Amino acid sequence: MPTVAFISPPEPRAKMQGDFFYRNYAPALALSQTGKYNTISLDNISTAKELILSEADLVILVNVVDPDLFPLITKRKVAGRPTIYEVNDDYKNLQPWNPVYSFYSQEENVKTLEDLAGYCDGVLFSSRALMDKYSTLNSRRFLFENHLLSPPSLRARNNALITIGWGGSFGHYKDMENLSKVLVSWLARTEGVKLHIMASEKICNLFSTLPKNKFSQFTPGSIQDYYRFLTTLDIGIIHLEETSFNICRSDIKFVEYAGHGVVPLVKKSTPYLKSMSHGNTGFFYRDLNGLIQLLSRLIKSPQLLAKVKQRAYQYVMDKRLYEKRINELVNALNTLPYPGTSPSPKFGDWKKRHLKSSNFVYLRHGHFEKLLIAILTEISQQQPDIPLINELCARAQILQPDSYLPPLYSARFAEDPEESYDLALTRNPFSLKALIEKAKFYLEQGKIVQAFQILDSVERNFPFWSFPKTLAYQIAKRLQRQESGVQVINV
Repeated sequence: MPTVAFISPPEPRAKMQGDFFYRNYAPALALSQTGKYNTISLDNISTAKELILSEADLVILVNVVDPDLFPLITKRKVAGRPTIYEVNDDYKNLQPWNPVYSFYSQEENVKTLEDLAGYCDGVLFSSRALMDKYSTLNSRRFLFENHLLSPPSLRARNNALITIGWGGSFGHYKDMENLSKVLVSWLARTEGVKLHIMASEKICNLFSTLPKNKFSQFTPGSIQDYYRFLTTLDIGIIHLEETSFNICRSDIKFVEYAGHGVVPLVKKSTPYLKSMSHGNTGFFYRDLNGLIQLLSRLIKSPQLLAKVKQRAYQYVMDKRLYEKRINELVNALNTLPYPGTSPSPKFGDWKKRHLKSSNFVYLRHGHFEKLLIAILTEISQQQPDIPLINELCARAQILQPDSYLPPLYSARFAEDPEESYDLALTRNPFSLKALIEKAKFYLEQGKIVQAFQILDSVERNFPFWSFPKTLAYQIAKRLQRQESGVQVINV
């Protein structure tokens, strides 16, 4: 059987989050259950990544932005092994409060994502609007939406109070801020209802003026924690303003509500227009006044709520389970040629060890990967603890003495950054990330010629990555304006 690997950006996985679950773990598991594929679920810092990326029959890169993937994709192309890139967010229109806004505000990261998408053999999208918007990334495009694996049985809720709720990430902050302005007032004056919110402290604080008997706050956790939270709700609200970013979202929140016996109340917006049927599997509202009118009517109509709850649940069971829709992904993969070559003995042995009892493997983080997550988390802070970063990198290096990642991550905090970059490049001579960071270091030191030599070398060897050329051009223009007299190497 062909082996398909799903590779996501690194993130803490003590509690599996929604993005990793819906775009990596769940489709990998569902694909394996067809009996046609071996599948591997991992992230970009796994110690097994290079082996898997080199030899898996097909790889799906789930929104991973890492220039060090270019040499590995090139190796796959030489071997005739296809690679798919996945885009699952409108990365050019992120909200300023979104946790990844600063990352995608950097030109280097946007260019790297787009060049990776263009260099791969096709691009997979999580929504139709997203695919239409970024149709120029690659001539070969696929759509595969989010679905559910196995919803719980539908159960009756016989509570005296009707519970209204919402759960989600901080990326929804502005939507929830607008919602809170009218929902808090309505809840405070309406008998027989209460509110449950599973979100960050800042979002929950928007509702904190409600009496304790009217409001319960739930701490965000794993996807399973979220599913348990949904079982406490009767009505779930989806309030999305029609922004560019929101238009490109998937409809998974509606599917989650419906699959857990929660009646969806949805602001009429693009992601839900095709999947939800008004009055049948949920209810649309046009503005906040419309939401309040709808809530006021529904809390007095338990029979209507029960009917819509049943129909919404049946819709998910009939049409929105991975097992019912996985053939859409299978059909997309079947359009790609596979080399049919035997794996190397090393990869063959790896598969025998990890796929001996199932044709699906989820690679959990070991101690080394957990240290790398801790390092990346600390580096992302506004005021990173440099001694802590160096200590964590030293510990990681002891565990994996041949890995180039610890010296790469610690280089800009090291006493001798150049030495750290050189060590990373000794361990991985093809690390474009190490090369570009070393070039930036040279620029900071005023070593213009050395920086241009690196940029020139990277551009000549990897012309499909546009950022080195862009950086060289920006530096040349700056030098020209300063009339520094430094001779610029032609790149």
